[in-house]
Amino acid sequence: MMRIGGLLLCASWLPTLLAQGTKKCISGLTTVEAPSTSGYQIRSGYSCSTVMGGNPPWCQDTTWIGQQFAKIPGTVPMTEVDCHKYHCSAKKECNMCDGKAAGYTLTEPCSCHTIQAQQRAQYPYNCVPNPLRGRGETCVHGYQCSTRFCCPQLKVCLTDSLDGTAMTHSEQWVKDIVKPVTCNTALNGPNKNCRGNAAGEPNPGFDQTNCGCNAAFMQHFNAGTWMPCGT
Repeated sequence: MMRIGGLLLCASWLPTLLAQGTKKCISGLTTVEAPSTSGYQIRSGYSCSTVMGGNPPWCQDTTWIGQQFAKIPGTVPMTEVDCHKYHCSAKKECNMCDGKAAGYTLTEPCSCHTIQAQQRAQYPYNCVPNPLRGRGETCVHGYQCSTRFCCPQLKVCLTDSLDGTAMTHSEQWVKDIVKPVTCNTALNGPNKNCRGNAAGEPNPGFDQTNCGCNAAFMQHFNAGTWMPCGT
């Protein structure tokens, strides 16, 4: 690790420095607190609220944390506790802003990158392109897009689900495959296994082969040519 401008960074992650998150402490009704990260999933797929659930605060001491982690299948290593504290930092769960002034910046711990990489490694195309894919360019997961949104039906980076003009920036071979739609059942089903979450990460059980994708796309997908990663 190394420190730059007051931030503690993982040296091995410096090429993706911008991916390191921060949150601001804000004034609550009676305390200074930071919100929990929406949709954050602990390694085993449990959310902050469903696992640690707030009363008493799950991060009150290391012994209590260890006992809670022991209840989760595939116990979460204690070395990752700081990452979970950062993401689950609402007052009701774990207030990292105690003793801090409003406006204080919380920096995402390095251990979060380890968890993120291990979760992404379960799926094909788990690389982080450098630079990130631009609007209208091919993608598989939202975190690969500069916009943070990879359309599950088109497999192209869009600003959001209402972005109807992004394809004007696409190469012709992409337009030929995407029209009228790349994966026509990607929005079907309650398990969301063809989509990503709000943070651009694949949902548990993500499986591109079960999304009704056309043959031309799957040929590129299986050959590893749908999206270049860059270096």
